[in-house]
Amino acid sequence: MKKQLFATAMLATLVTGGRGTLRAQEPPVPDVMPQQDIMTQNNTPERNQSFGLNNIWTSIGAPEFAPLSRTLPPIWAGYGYVSPAPANDRGYYWAQLNLPNGAEVKYIEMAVYDNDPDGWVAFTVNGVQAYTPHFDPSPELEHFGSASTSSISTTPRYATISMIPSQPLVIHDSADFDGDGNGTTYYYIYVQTQRGASANDNDLRFFGAAVRWTRTLSLPPTTASFDDVPVDYWAFQHIEALAKSGITSGCDASNFCPEDPLTRAQMAVFLAKALGLHWPW
Repeated sequence: MKKQLFATAMLATLVTGGRGTLRAQEPPVPDVMPQQDIMTQNNTPERNQSFGLNNIWTSIGAPEFAPLSRTLPPIWAGYGYVSPAPANDRGYYWAQLNLPNGAEVKYIEMAVYDNDPDGWVAFTVNGVQAYTPHFDPSPELEHFGSASTSSISTTPRYATISMIPSQPLVIHDSADFDGDGNGTTYYYIYVQTQRGASANDNDLRFFGAAVRWTRTLSLPPTTASFDDVPVDYWAFQHIEALAKSGITSGCDASNFCPEDPLTRAQMAVFLAKALGLHWPW
């Protein structure tokens, strides 16, 4: 295998993720609420990285969930948990999924405390698309799945409720949910709570959510950027990803020279651009 081909494929996978490439088997979902450095089952730390194929965890704490409409702000209940709306009432809260473009959400779980036989906590994951003149004639909402403590037969007390998106959920600042044109989009977690008439402030609480996601490789274009890398070339998607990201401009005005060996100087340029290396003065 040529050095240039291997290095190109490796770098594209390193930077943007591996859609369309072989992936290692994903690790099992932990039973506890993951933090920035979670411990895997063999007690070794799994650290978030700013590149590559690894699963990344992003935590959204209870303070980030804003009350909707006339819902009262949640009450601090200790240990990071908050108690939602008053007894015998519903609460509505939401928080945006602030993930980078191209992030694919794989799994979301919410840590809750439910000691209320007449109450429940539920969440849904939605995407919204704005009205855009000349493109999308109306706002749109897309639903990606939900979870609730009401599906648990007994009062669970400390528990986690979780969901896997019912369809691919890839974050984009602009998307088309209904086939009538692109519009500005964002994605959010929507929480609903119901407290029973006799429940006190500590009987129903939520802690926040943990989102597991991975980076993805952008889809290949329909036309080639380089004369010597046609659309049926085995590394076409990777080379186009590097070119569209501004990491490479090829070996001349119209070619990439995929069969040429890679020099240390060229690799330095690739890595510095790909990782955004910056030396602070």
